[in-house]
Amino acid sequence: MKIEELKIIANKYHEWIEELTDYPASSYNLEILLSKGTANKVKVSVSEEGNNFKCKIISGDITSGGTYTYQAYAIDKTSKNTYFIKQGVVNVIPDLTTETLYWQEILQEAKELYKKLMTKEADSVSINGKTITYAKRKELLELITHAEYMINKEVGNTTKTNRVYKARMR
Repeated sequence: MKIEELKIIANKYHEWIEELTDYPASSYNLEILLSKGTANKVKVSVSEEGNNFKCKIISGDITSGGTYTYQAYAIDKTSKNTYFIKQGVVNVIPDLTTETLYWQEILQEAKELYKKLMTKEADSVSINGKTITYAKRKELLELITHAEYMINKEVGNTTKTNRVYKARMR
């Protein structure tokens, strides 16, 4: 199916034509369902265009990137019988202008936890299953630096680097 060939970006409008010779639009309706896990179920808007199907994903139907599973069904217009056509996987690219990246969330959380340690609001903090104390706060700073690097890498800004040079004084 053509849906597998599309470059789908979250929060964007997409339109394509599905040509199904075994299930012409004059005799069948097409139903395409997209899902990401148990949440984010989306029904693709489908209309008839000649003997083919015009499919649309409306802006905002898919709000996050990731791997989506799709299922396609043909429904006979007269008998109302449903026929399974195909199941497959579609990779949806995140819309970087609106979607919070994983590393942005980690960075924000790490900074908040670091502030709690520095203001002595907490004796220890936990992030990603790891407990960090005031004495080991350097680990949290390393995580903050790494998260900033990963954000720049994900957004495509790899010119910014965080390099620390150490010199031994004699």
